[in-house]
Amino acid sequence: MVDTRSVDHTDAKAGSSSVKNSDLMAFEDQETTVGVKGLVDSKLTKIPKKFIHDDDHNQQLSSGDDQSKFSIPIIDLDENSSRTEIIKQLQDACEKWGFFQVVNHGIPISKLDEMIDGIRRFHEQDTEAKKSFLLLITNLLKRCRIIQTLMYIKQKQLIGGIL
Repeated sequence: MVDTRSVDHTDAKAGSSSVKNSDLMAFEDQETTVGVKGLVDSKLTKIPKKFIHDDDHNQQLSSGDDQSKFSIPIIDLDENSSRTEIIKQLQDACEKWGFFQVVNHGIPISKLDEMIDGIRRFHEQDTEAKKSFLLLITNLLKRCRIIQTLMYIKQKQLIGGIL
């Protein structure tokens, strides 16, 4: 667990840009590709300055006049919902929030629980095991880009032949 009491806010605010840049580089040199768990496993004793905002920023966040603007969008896939309205809600949630909750989707709770258990098992693995998945996904994405490029070239040739 990270000890938040050891954070020196004056240092974060008063530090020069070169100090901040060197701290950021040192932080990014760590194995951040493993996510928050990797940072926790690295036995950090202080919160990296990258994640500390000054008091002005915190004041702006707390001075919000309407708490309802912080409610997560809920997309209801109920049979009675209009397809057009669902698409509009999805578009709005993606543009304004970047995430949303879906209800009445028909996926059994047992399947959702299995999925969460699988995610938990993945994140509890050691760093090397997770890195192998990262390599696998990276290679898969490269192949997808190649296939996409080849399909684009083929379509362009077909259209060129028609014109």
